[in-house]
Amino acid sequence: MRKSVILETIVLALGLTGALNCFAQTGLGNGTTVVDASAPPYSGNIQSAINALPSCTLSNYLTSIGTTVTTSSSGNTVTQTSGARVFTTGSAWVGLSVAINHVPYVVKSVKGSTELVLTTSPGNQTGVPFFISVYQNYTYNHCGEVIVPPGSYPFSSQIYNSSPFVTLRCSDPGSTVLNWTGSGIAILWTSLPWINEFAGGGGIYNCGINGAGSTAPSTGLYTDSINNIHLRGNAISNFTGTGSSGWTHSDVFHGGYNEKFDVEMTLKNNNIDWLVYAPGSTGGYTYGYGTFDVKAECFATQTCFQFNGPGLTPYGIFSESALHLTANLASDPCNATGINIGGNFTWYDNTGLIHIECSSGSIGSGHEIKVGVGSNFTFEGALNQDFPRSNLISGSFTPSQVMGPAIVTGALSVGGTVRGNGFFQETGVNTFAGTCSMTGGMTCSFTEAATFTHTPICIASVQGTPIAGSCALSGSTVTITAASSNSSTWGALLIGNPN
Repeated sequence: MRKSVILETIVLALGLTGALNCFAQTGLGNGTTVVDASAPPYSGNIQSAINALPSCTLSNYLTSIGTTVTTSSSGNTVTQTSGARVFTTGSAWVGLSVAINHVPYVVKSVKGSTELVLTTSPGNQTGVPFFISVYQNYTYNHCGEVIVPPGSYPFSSQIYNSSPFVTLRCSDPGSTVLNWTGSGIAILWTSLPWINEFAGGGGIYNCGINGAGSTAPSTGLYTDSINNIHLRGNAISNFTGTGSSGWTHSDVFHGGYNEKFDVEMTLKNNNIDWLVYAPGSTGGYTYGYGTFDVKAECFATQTCFQFNGPGLTPYGIFSESALHLTANLASDPCNATGINIGGNFTWYDNTGLIHIECSSGSIGSGHEIKVGVGSNFTFEGALNQDFPRSNLISGSFTPSQVMGPAIVTGALSVGGTVRGNGFFQETGVNTFAGTCSMTGGMTCSFTEAATFTHTPICIASVQGTPIAGSCALSGSTVTITAASSNSSTWGALLIGNPN
């Protein structure tokens, strides 16, 4: 276990008058450190408080289990004779705890890629299947809690934290505002060393982060390569410049995946309110397995929620999450985008409620949901629009006649019933349907743009006096055949994939 779960609480008394303004220590617990931060620089005061937190070690953390190999042992040396190689050359294994058939040992040294020397002997054995588990120790420079009292604090130097066991707690929602006046990332929250999603538990609570005085591009909060943290009661606003974002969720810096987040956050008037960005093949690229209650308000040319990858496959996955996402497109006309998924980013197996509202009733140049080529959007639950209420949708996604069509050029999966008073608008002509004229004959054809992996159902209908007819797809050509000669216009609709 990590030592001192209740290690330390550091209280920042950020007095605005220059006078000493410290919290009383009563009730803060043993080991409380009170930091005098009664004058600028406020970011330096917060950073100093984080840096003053003591280190902690997460000991005997199980990182690998279930590897069965055949080994022989003599004295303190264990030699792997078959099975996938689990020993690695170098010092990385030295000092680690390993469980061999559930009996604990400590690694003294490593010989090549097949031999471990243990501090004690497992006995002399030949050709014995060993079930090996690996335990590691993780030490972090800082663990504990920093409390920021009510006030409005300008800062221009980045606040940086590299431990999943640090909590930054602003006093109450709305009473503590950190005003970023610099450029770049205001608060960077990461984990060094990176550890998987079953450790952590720190986070940021009740902080207002305001970018009204920032220089673009700027980001209010950047979470990178960190797992199992809490972001609750925070409000991030006014990071409006080109390239700016309220909250960016990525693994650009350290390449570890980001999972098991617990989020309740409000985002308003940012160029991108919430950006999830997968940088490429060197990253961890998964960002789900959490709970996300995010309320976003965006204005003309802005995006409430953007999920973007580098265009690689399959990098960029947001999945297995419980969602309550609210996107309010607030301009008139809206000219903003609720959800934008691009760069081969994939959504799947998420469930909950997504609410998108264009309060003016005119979407303008914006989109409710935009899914780019190569990207995918799969959602199970309810996606609804609040204006007008008759366009309530249950199950998944549909464009709305009043709200304006969403553009879907990737894959869209509907997990339930779709109903509403809107319409389905394809982005191109003859995508799944088309028309042609027989001009005195019994057949006509047209070219469709959809790609089918199995043979679709084809339904033909004459646009005039009833005549029996049928249709079939060959390649991209739809051929309609009538029971008798005619000069009518015929239509055909393809429905797939049924097989």
